[in-house]
Amino acid sequence: AVVLASGSAARSLAAQGGAGDALVVCIGPRTAEAAAEVGLRVGLVADEATAEGIIRALVSHFAEHA
Repeated sequence: AVVLASGSAARSLAAQGGAGDALVVCIGPRTAEAAAEVGLRVGLVADEATAEGIIRALVSHFAEHA
């Protein structure tokens, strides 16, 4: 998984060639929008824009797909 906490991080990742097959996780909807605008495929958006929110989103996702 690749975690993005800002739009600038999304733009930087896209400029470096993207995330490949990695799951792209965004801290919130604004970051997810920025990621989508630069062509990244967003897999998860945290419900709460905090580190804990990202962790919960990842744990939930991987528990469902284990």
